[in-house]
Amino acid sequence: VWFGELRSLLAGAFTFPEEECPTSTVASRAPWSRLDGKRIGLYSLDPGVQRIVERLRSLIAGAEVQLDASKVWTTSLENMVRTYDVVAVQTSRAKHAATEPIRSHPGARIIWSNGTSPSSLLRDLEFFANSLPDS
Repeated sequence: VWFGELRSLLAGAFTFPEEECPTSTVASRAPWSRLDGKRIGLYSLDPGVQRIVERLRSLIAGAEVQLDASKVWTTSLENMVRTYDVVAVQTSRAKHAATEPIRSHPGARIIWSNGTSPSSLLRDLEFFANSLPDS
């Protein structure tokens, strides 16, 4: 019962009158289209991230989405960091032996995702896509 009352109270605290509602063209555009045809790497040791790989492949036309779950810095991980358009790293499900070289790699476009669930990678990639200009 108290949860419903709290939700009603909070809902009123965070609404704007219609004329004061901030408008954003970025929020209304489909962000995934900005990643069409890109190479997207994911680094995580969480096996549940495979669902996110499949989801991204269905959301982004022509994207190459690759998951790496190496526990140390490997040739395949280095190649992903060096050549992919963007790499999202789930830091809560990673090993320092792999993430430290990623961190120090010059010129790489890295998204550091601090969430504990696989969906945090999806959320942070969507945020990144929203920050890109329309092509």
